[in-house]
Amino acid sequence: MMRRMLIAALLTGAGGVDMSLATRRRFFGRAATAAATAAATPSFAAKTYVSGKNPDGPREKGDTKGTKKDGSYLQCLAGCAARCEKASGQGRRQLTRGECLNLCRDECCATYEQCTYTIPGV
Repeated sequence: MMRRMLIAALLTGAGGVDMSLATRRRFFGRAATAAATAAATPSFAAKTYVSGKNPDGPREKGDTKGTKKDGSYLQCLAGCAARCEKASGQGRRQLTRGECLNLCRDECCATYEQCTYTIPGV
């Protein structure tokens, strides 16, 4: 069924082109090969997630990207906590640094590890 639709679409795209028998055979042979290849090859590779394991394999030593020690994540937390502490004193109850860090974690986290770990001292 899909093969017929593919061939029909290719033929309508060819329009008024005069195709000899040899050209049609070559055309249909290539179209069939392309359809078979497309059907056999997945467009994406599925990742297998196992609890507590990185689906991309082990990290290189010293690679902190996406972890709670990621530099950009820590900078975001520090800046957000400072803004939170400054803003909380203006007509509102003064929030502690720990409370601000908990509020800012949701704003700054990008990975599961960053969003779920417990900030010490809170």
